[in-house]
Amino acid sequence: MAERHRPGADEIYRVCGIWKERCLRQRSSFFSPDAQIWTVDAFNELDHCFVQQPDTSSASFMNKLQIQLDSASPAAVQLTAELLFVHLLLTVSVGGAKKREIVGTVLSWMPEPVPVPAELDPAFDLGLVKPGTFYSTRRDVGLTFLIRFGQHWSALDTATADGLLGDPSAFKEFVWSLPVASAFTQRNALLHLVHPGTFEAVVSDEHKRLIADRLAEHVTDPTADVDQQLRDIRQALDPDGSMHLDFYNDDMKARWQEPPGSWKEFVRWATAFRRLPDFDAAERTYKLAIAERLGQARSALLAGDPNWVELLRVGMTKDYNLTSWQADDVFLSWVRDHPDDASAALEVLWASDVGDPTRIDAFLDLLPTTAAAGRGTRLALASVLLLAVEPTQFPIFRPSPFDKAWELTELPKPKAKLTEQKLYLKALDFVDRFVDEAAQRGLEMRDRLDAQSLIWMVTKWSPLESWSDAERTEFRTWRGDPVDPADTTRPEEAENGTPPTRSRPVTLANLAESLLYPLAFLERTVKLLEHKRQAVFYGPPGTGKTYVARKLAEHLAGDDGEVVLVQFHPSYAYEDFVEGFRPAEGGGFELREGPLKLLARRARESPDATFVLIIDELNRGNLAKVFGELYFLLEYRSQDLVLQYSDEPFKLPRNLLVIGTMNTADRSIALVDGALRRRFYFVPFIPDTAPVAGLLRRWLDTNRPEFSWVADVVDRANSQLGDRDAAIGPSHFMRSDLDDEWVDLIWSHSILPYIEEQLFGEEDRLAEFRLDQLRNHTPAQAPAIIREATVDGSGSPAAEADGV
Repeated sequence: MAERHRPGADEIYRVCGIWKERCLRQRSSFFSPDAQIWTVDAFNELDHCFVQQPDTSSASFMNKLQIQLDSASPAAVQLTAELLFVHLLLTVSVGGAKKREIVGTVLSWMPEPVPVPAELDPAFDLGLVKPGTFYSTRRDVGLTFLIRFGQHWSALDTATADGLLGDPSAFKEFVWSLPVASAFTQRNALLHLVHPGTFEAVVSDEHKRLIADRLAEHVTDPTADVDQQLRDIRQALDPDGSMHLDFYNDDMKARWQEPPGSWKEFVRWATAFRRLPDFDAAERTYKLAIAERLGQARSALLAGDPNWVELLRVGMTKDYNLTSWQADDVFLSWVRDHPDDASAALEVLWASDVGDPTRIDAFLDLLPTTAAAGRGTRLALASVLLLAVEPTQFPIFRPSPFDKAWELTELPKPKAKLTEQKLYLKALDFVDRFVDEAAQRGLEMRDRLDAQSLIWMVTKWSPLESWSDAERTEFRTWRGDPVDPADTTRPEEAENGTPPTRSRPVTLANLAESLLYPLAFLERTVKLLEHKRQAVFYGPPGTGKTYVARKLAEHLAGDDGEVVLVQFHPSYAYEDFVEGFRPAEGGGFELREGPLKLLARRARESPDATFVLIIDELNRGNLAKVFGELYFLLEYRSQDLVLQYSDEPFKLPRNLLVIGTMNTADRSIALVDGALRRRFYFVPFIPDTAPVAGLLRRWLDTNRPEFSWVADVVDRANSQLGDRDAAIGPSHFMRSDLDDEWVDLIWSHSILPYIEEQLFGEEDRLAEFRLDQLRNHTPAQAPAIIREATVDGSGSPAAEADGV
């Protein structure tokens, strides 16, 4: 088999041989062969004074270490120095003088310091790889892992230890059974240092997978362990070892290494979010609480306690929305109805004491599509269940934030054909690289849970209120969001949806609360959409039709779906909306898909997600001309039809919803033809009918109570207009900076011109609508014209007062 030693590092491997013989086989000492240092007692002492008592202050690693070892025995202090020697063997990023200083300083804390043997000293000046900044800046993480390794190793009997030293696969299984706590580089380094003939001098999980993916043509079994895939590649490229293959020389790196990407900006914005004082409360604490509850279900299941089913239900419902509630309900119903099958599946995922993402495919093989359907949903569920084992190391996976993160860092998204398990491992690689890239730029994270939380915030949260207008605009532009200069929205909700400072609610009740709408109205609207798959919101301007459509669409699409908005106008055509021929760059014409076909295709590719197309100003287009075959397809979702340009069968997927908006002041809804009426449900947004009735008053009472009189003015104006389809909507005045000046400006330059248009030919009535005239008659003489909403929020009046 070809040699895996790094060229020019023979001295490192010679010293590693001494370490393995003295410490791993004989359990003596690296520096003092006649002493017993690598013992259970010494490792347990280090675990007590270092691992179990972390120092989170801003002091240097060496200063903190000295305090932690202040009461330690000489043997434990020497063991620490020897472990740091092993830790430093790997890196070429730290010079020999600095390595000697680190080890020598620790040894100086002993009453009678021992010297580093001369036979080991040359290794200080060498190294194997550049392990990344995190390896050097978080030396405590690597030391913690080595202590845990030593604890478990020193407890082995001699025969078992000898067996692991002789069997690389068994050794890897042993090392992989230990809690890793972000020490992934140290773990890979340990594999290579102990078995350099089997495991490559590649200490980054991401690099291993990149090499395996980019050179996959040389891999015999693509489902095999990544280290086995690297062995296949080496065997193919350097079968006799004559090439001294080095995956990090320039020629080889060019074959597998990714471009650097836009990490600078990604880390910059992540740092801004990490500085939030309530970061833990918003994105960490509740996940740990969920993990604890799921851990109780896991313990009960593994102990044979049938109460595990109820514990799982509690764990996945209280303050929980790491996957969609619909998917949770389906999964929990399956668990309730098939507890034996569910138990068998969960045991596969939960059997390992430290969690094992390489069991995801085996778990999902036992999970029928009736329990969880769709690649993204199934993987999200598996990742959440892994929280029960080790929440800080197995982050929650949702497709949307990771897809956006790959895009923002200019890294290619994983191939669609990957299994869920391989996709999750790709996500772990990205998380680990994020941790390292962040550390190089001054942002340190405690673990993968911090990294996943920041990925969510960078890709999903809105700009922070504490940022300047310029910073908010810059952030949205960088992320590719629509930029609203007047944006005053708060951060989007965290994955638990509980903090009140979030703008996009998780549940329908949250959405109703944020919109100040009756919950019953939203529930009815969702029910209508679920039945026909399309609805029209109609009403006069300023009643929030488009705003509510967007917010409801975002809620329905969640994080895995997508919302697209188009606006119809008189020149909008079938070729703009569905498909049509357009000029090509090189001359001639090419067939291009419109937003309808593009979104339908993405919906078919993700059948477990919800996609929503919003058509704003629906009745401003020539509907028969724009829709074409869609009249048929909207009504018969299960059937396909040949389109007029592409001449190919096409149908609308059921997970694509359509919401249209119609301005009744622009063109009466009565003009809409019967064909469209039959295919859409129509939802009114009329100022005197729920949910719009009383909305402005509720908003003002909540946000600007000193201006509640504005609601009386609007009510009186609408009463005097006497036309529900042309009434003044509430949204004109729903702005956080509302003051007397703005009220006057809005009335003079928005409301009055609109009223003048409605009163064409009745100009003598305009004096009735002067702001001061209307205000002087309120509130004492304001007519009670607002219709009360019924309990179901349908808008049918339960009572209607007489006008004055």
